[in-house]
Amino acid sequence: MPSWSWDEQTSGSGVAHQSTANTDHIDATKLKQGYDYANFSEITPDPVACWPFHEDSGSTAYDLSGSNDGTYHGATLGQTAILETTCPSLDGTDDYIEMGSGPDFSTIDTVTVCGWVNGSSDGRIFNSIDGSGTDYKLVVNISGGTIFAAEYTPGSYSSVSGSVTISDGEWHFVAVTADYSTDDVEIYVDGSLDTSGAFDGGYDNPASGVAFGDDIANRDEPLSARLSDWRVYTTVLTSADIEALYNVVAAEGEWVGNGKLL
Repeated sequence: MPSWSWDEQTSGSGVAHQSTANTDHIDATKLKQGYDYANFSEITPDPVACWPFHEDSGSTAYDLSGSNDGTYHGATLGQTAILETTCPSLDGTDDYIEMGSGPDFSTIDTVTVCGWVNGSSDGRIFNSIDGSGTDYKLVVNISGGTIFAAEYTPGSYSSVSGSVTISDGEWHFVAVTADYSTDDVEIYVDGSLDTSGAFDGGYDNPASGVAFGDDIANRDEPLSARLSDWRVYTTVLTSADIEALYNVVAAEGEWVGNGKLL
């Protein structure tokens, strides 16, 4: 796993830049703006998994907060992402990113899944699935141009749908929270609450695998999009937390480590 550190300001009109030196999978001559992955200082608590998806080559999608490194399957790396970072582009045909068995959703009672997406069509952003490949504890799709969150077994599901269109070829910050003790679900887009609802509690499955970009079991919902900085928190983040994560990137177009200018 790469070790990220912060260098003194070298350029960028007062913006702190993140050095990629001492990493063996990214061009060490590049400076990338980004979150402070060393201590996740934007909010508390820390995520249990964080995939920046900033790799420019190779097949590993590094988890910078845990041990859940993933594998790129067919994705085109090094594409333009939010501000001056890079990201994978998924082709909507057969590309996906598989995180293996973690983080373990079978023990998660409260969760927030969030990150940046830039797409123009429907498809599967995120899914957690059980070992049999049939039951899903949390699914996040672009469906009808908006965010769709669900839990289900084949042929039967419980879902909540948003109303804000994100399939416009622009970058959007998406967050989905779920409390499985109450079945309450909230969908946020660009730091603001899109909609709230509830699962019906009938499909609280012990999912233990995670993947991005397609239905990992059936491979029938491929996503055509770019993804950047996706995280899993084992808590329901507050609206203020979600707004803070969005604002780190959105404020004045300056993406800095802890949301502050030097």
